[in-house]
Amino acid sequence: MRISNLPGQISESKTLAITALAARMRAEGREVISLSAGEPDFATPAVIRQAGIRAIEEGWTRYTPAAGKPEVRQAAAESLQRDFGLQYKAEEICITAGTKPAIYQSLLVLLNPGDKVLIFAPYWVSYPDLVHMASGVPVIQKTEEKNGFLPTKEELEKVFAEHDLRCVILNSPCNPTGAAWPPELLETLVQLCLAKETWILSDEIYGQILYGNTLHVSPAEIRGGRKLTVVLNGLSKAYSMTGWRLGYLAAPKEVTQAVAKIQSQMIGNPCTISQGAALEALGKDHSKERGEMLAAFQERRRFLLDRLPSIEGFSLRAPAGAFYMFPGIQPLLDRKGWDDEGFCMEALEELGVALVPGSAFGFPGHIRLSFAASMEDLKMAVDLLQAWTRTFGGGGTPKR
Repeated sequence: MRISNLPGQISESKTLAITALAARMRAEGREVISLSAGEPDFATPAVIRQAGIRAIEEGWTRYTPAAGKPEVRQAAAESLQRDFGLQYKAEEICITAGTKPAIYQSLLVLLNPGDKVLIFAPYWVSYPDLVHMASGVPVIQKTEEKNGFLPTKEELEKVFAEHDLRCVILNSPCNPTGAAWPPELLETLVQLCLAKETWILSDEIYGQILYGNTLHVSPAEIRGGRKLTVVLNGLSKAYSMTGWRLGYLAAPKEVTQAVAKIQSQMIGNPCTISQGAALEALGKDHSKERGEMLAAFQERRRFLLDRLPSIEGFSLRAPAGAFYMFPGIQPLLDRKGWDDEGFCMEALEELGVALVPGSAFGFPGHIRLSFAASMEDLKMAVDLLQAWTRTFGGGGTPKR
């Protein structure tokens, strides 16, 4: 029987595919160090887990309004104020089944078929396909490593002059680079969007995972930015709740209402039990638990910044946020005649180290390593990679 052309026009998420392959190899008895996953390696904080259990026991097992329970929307508004300094009313919040559906449903609301969406490369793997699924046209603007994986003011002005853009997808801090947009660059973007009546989808899922003196700034904070920005966030990263599938968006009321209307037909409502856990997570200050996780990330980040540059052929910029390294490896690829996908497949097969190729993020010649892994695993993985790449001129593959 015939199916539509859509599945053939989009890709499977490369990060999820590699993580699944690593899990399958483990099930077959292979030792695998997974540095491919985009999720914290910590348990959901106990007080939040207990809130989820309590939600079941107290009968949070029925339908809710499509946009989420009113008290959960209010908690999200309070979290935006407390944690980010953003002021939104509960009616401007829509609770979603994760941040990915929030992005897709927002695109369905903002785009007509053929509308152009600006995406900066390197980008999170799902952005182009989500735009395609919403009948939009991705416009990819490649950044440069020498500019910190950020566009320049001149590059922004040029792409806005060349394209009639309906929407811009912004991810700061960025997955996979960890780059964070400074206020002056956001100011340029917002002014260009105001002039062209272009929406900004601001994916701020890593906004609480920052290093050094990095500050998170939302385009909604920039003068004139609030009315054209859809702020996207969720509980997966900052609260280690990837499996709970709970996100939210904050936007002008007409956008929120339209997203809720679409959500009512797609999923009905976000998981009611997860909303019970979200009420605890968003409604109270959990900076202590988050601080413990962030301290571990900082230690791992320091280790990788010290060790990875010592691998011949690796080039590296320090991430300002998130929990990824995105080293360039082009000299190694040239030496072997591989592309980055081939490098990652060989690393998985030969070393049992799961990495994600930069081409999955629209930036070939790089790899992404997640440091949401134990220090023991990180040390072993780096030792294996360093010994392995030394053999690229000859010799054998290192063994554990």
